[in-house]
Amino acid sequence: MAHTNTLRSASTLLLLLGTAVAQTPARALTQMTVTGGTVQALAYSPRGDVLFAGDSAGHIDLWSRSGRSAGQLPQAAGVSALAVSPDGHWLATAGTDGRLRVWNVASRRLQWEQAASSFFLTSVAFSPDSHTVATGGGGAVAGSGDTVKLWNVTAGTLRGTLNGHTDVVTAVAFDPSGARLASGSRDRTVRLWRVDTLTPERVLNGHSDFVSAVAFAPDGKTLASAGWDASVLLWNPADGTRRAALNGHAGPVRSLTFSRDSSLLASGADDRRILLWNARTGGALGEVGRLADGVTALSFGPRNVLAGGSVQQVRAWQVTAPASP
Repeated sequence: MAHTNTLRSASTLLLLLGTAVAQTPARALTQMTVTGGTVQALAYSPRGDVLFAGDSAGHIDLWSRSGRSAGQLPQAAGVSALAVSPDGHWLATAGTDGRLRVWNVASRRLQWEQAASSFFLTSVAFSPDSHTVATGGGGAVAGSGDTVKLWNVTAGTLRGTLNGHTDVVTAVAFDPSGARLASGSRDRTVRLWRVDTLTPERVLNGHSDFVSAVAFAPDGKTLASAGWDASVLLWNPADGTRRAALNGHAGPVRSLTFSRDSSLLASGADDRRILLWNARTGGALGEVGRLADGVTALSFGPRNVLAGGSVQQVRAWQVTAPASP
């Protein structure tokens, strides 16, 4: 039975936990009111029992599986990105003030923070072993500070810097092995790096505008990238070949997320739509839903629960995976 639980004014969170039918991949069941601000980042905990949401006003909200508030973490600046470590112990946030903050999830306390960029941070990602966190950002002057940095999670010390992009680094992601890292940039390229040697592996060209998101499938067989050119590209990370171009959005694509079984890919764009794709074939599976404004964040949790964020809004769906070929 649907119900509404008002917690704070400003934005809306819908948890759609119904079973999808063939024609519609999602169904709404619950609605809650949450803290305002544009939702810039979403991440489920490894077990899926907590959803973390960071917004432009500097709020980090935590939500339980039942849809109830599980607390809030204070941040002095807007949140541009966040990530939960695979072991569930750490939360990393990228701030609009250029600072990387790492929180202890159990104690809800700030473990450490560092000035990771001279201007602003755009992205953050944990390595599979939870020992390293990567950040991407840009400098105040074009061409300066457009780097990927790797940090020791427990000590808060810099492990290394990856140089090569010629404009702001907008996205970072580790592959499941931890040996490879992908980065996307406003220079319209996706770059692959060897983590052990901190060296470039290859440059992937294909986007005609800013690259805004990158994501590896959990099985490591596919890399997805999204751009302001309204496209989503699928790559073979082993050799850098492009497998498919997914076209369906009518505006810049801001966010990507794979389902945990690697069968589904969701994309969100300025056209307010969340589209679902067969991650193995690139086939379109339809529109999951629309938000009140552009889709700025996506995250898949267990059991194919998909959350999407926008201006003062977060919604979530349970979607159905395609049959195995």
